[in-house]
Amino acid sequence: MRFYFPVFMDISEKKFLVIGGGHIALRRAGKLLPFHCKIQILAPLVCDELRELAENAAETITLTRDVYRRGSCAGSDFVLAATNDRKVNHEIYEECKKNKIPVSVCDRAGESDFFFPALVMEDNLVIGIVSSNGDHTKVKNAAEQIADVFKK
Repeated sequence: MRFYFPVFMDISEKKFLVIGGGHIALRRAGKLLPFHCKIQILAPLVCDELRELAENAAETITLTRDVYRRGSCAGSDFVLAATNDRKVNHEIYEECKKNKIPVSVCDRAGESDFFFPALVMEDNLVIGIVSSNGDHTKVKNAAEQIADVFKK
């Protein structure tokens, strides 16, 4: 089992490339928004909610309706492979590894350099929660319990 070191960093000037236009891409972009980074979405098709998010955050999110091609990750500080195609996600992983770009691959934890935590943001605190074994239910429950503490 691999354990991941939690890192909190200023990403306000960082460029994130999110490849994919579905609900996973939507969740990732939504988690990044409060941190004032630049987000580029690359996908030939996007769900309505992601399109709306991009329209409402046009100063932060750029939407490019195109397919991933080798070289698409150039210039990005971080890449998120969130397509529904295992082969494409793996190609993104390989490009990022070759070019030393940190990547998070939505369908393969072993190809990910970082994960998106469950976030609890209250009273100028940012709390991130992940599981080393991928137990998403446990992470969600822990985040809800922590959020409840702040509501009391």
